[in-house]
Amino acid sequence: MPCVLVQCCEAMGVFDGFARRRQVTAAFDATLAGGIEAGLEVATAASRTLGPKVWAGFIERLEEAQRLDDAFEALERFVGLHPTATEVVEVLLRVNVSLELEQVVELYSTVLAEQAHEGLALQLAQAHFDLGDVARAHEVLELYRKSPNPVLQVKRGIALLALKRPEEALPLLHGANDYYERASRDAFTGGGADPNDMAEARDALEEAIGRTEGAEAVVHELGRRKQLDPGSGRNLQLLAGAYKVEGPRIAPTLVLTSLTTTRAEAERLIASESSRAAGLCARGLAHLREQELDAAKTDFEACLALQPDHFGARAGVGAAVTARQESWHARVLKLPELPAPEGIARVATDWEALSPLERRVVCASVAPLAPLLGRLIETKRHIRLLPIDVRVTDLPELAEVRGVRAEDDHRSFAALGGIAGEELALAGIDGLLDVTAEGWTFAHELSHLCELVLDDAQAEQLDRLYRKALRVPYAFGDYALSNRHEFFAVHYTEYLCRKYGIETHRAPKSSKPYEDVLKLYDTLLVR
Repeated sequence: MPCVLVQCCEAMGVFDGFARRRQVTAAFDATLAGGIEAGLEVATAASRTLGPKVWAGFIERLEEAQRLDDAFEALERFVGLHPTATEVVEVLLRVNVSLELEQVVELYSTVLAEQAHEGLALQLAQAHFDLGDVARAHEVLELYRKSPNPVLQVKRGIALLALKRPEEALPLLHGANDYYERASRDAFTGGGADPNDMAEARDALEEAIGRTEGAEAVVHELGRRKQLDPGSGRNLQLLAGAYKVEGPRIAPTLVLTSLTTTRAEAERLIASESSRAAGLCARGLAHLREQELDAAKTDFEACLALQPDHFGARAGVGAAVTARQESWHARVLKLPELPAPEGIARVATDWEALSPLERRVVCASVAPLAPLLGRLIETKRHIRLLPIDVRVTDLPELAEVRGVRAEDDHRSFAALGGIAGEELALAGIDGLLDVTAEGWTFAHELSHLCELVLDDAQAEQLDRLYRKALRVPYAFGDYALSNRHEFFAVHYTEYLCRKYGIETHRAPKSSKPYEDVLKLYDTLLVR
């Protein structure tokens, strides 16, 4: 026989439900007849006996009728009267009323002062972020520092990054990323993780690592987490960058020599136990420059067996693998055999040390810029090509940036494959034959020098194209839009690829603004 008490309780629940619905209707009708204040009075009185659910129903009814201003006033009154009610949290989390950020701060702060709720705390912190008040966002999130919620810990890490405290952010973000990796592996058994949350956690961790350890350490972290293809030559080249950051100079010479001289010197170095690693690297570089890729890889790997931290050999293995995977030799042979432009040896000062294959790349790279070579010579600007075991910071001219990282992307200057200053540009010889939009460092750095000698009319045209591009960023990459100088250099290499029929891995761009930029190199520079 059913319990009489249970039956009575059930009846009371049904009765309360009917009573609440009647009062919600009464409050809504009062609003229609006499305005929101009349409806608020009815809801206030009804909630004294029927509880805060009356408010939840009233606000929902106002939203359904698209009376959103009235719904906000009801919400405001509800929060003021019942900040400790669980229903107020439910309403805040589902409400369709469009709240101003300041209103979110006021309402959510009132509720969170009376009860803890992670979801509300995250939304309140985000409102503070959006208002630019990072310190307040951090204060809110710190109240939940013991929470296991990875989303909340990532937001704490992001706040600490914004407050320039990356060392404190790092363990939080490592922990969150570890959680997401486990959740991702458990996806088939009902776990998994939101891709957007995972991406935010990964981006924040990379930023924290970049700020504390440098951009090169980010690549190693991705490798550790198995988020890089270990067979990719490009990835191997990136991983080699971390070995360039620390340590003394290892190169026997800072000057590029001809293949004949390089081979002879390599054999001399190999003959001595103390310099064998350097000799193997030099011989591997000679093979790489001739596109003898198996022999190059063998010598570089032998060098690493003797000296595992040899960044030149590590970069060489990556270059040899990339050259095979991306068909460097075949791409170079697609380039036309052009005559050497007048004055090339005074601009590319290592010209005499280059092989016929390498000179073919230099001539093709320079051809559209040839009208500017005279200006480069007049202003004593030139580009050098460095051996594979020479860092840009090994040169006396760049000694002042040794140990320094770029502020924007946290890359160490020592690990850069190319760089351009006011008068001197540098690129690695190991990438000279990489004539792809992802590579072609020689052309990229040379174009930086050329941009510096544009005349006023040419510079104005470039400025105009850059300003137009900023209005349609979807047609251009973020790096290309970072400043006018990169805009000019990035699109110059893309122009070369199109000019010489070299396919790229980049998605095709066919917008008019992008096409106008590529025309720049046909019309602006041929004068």
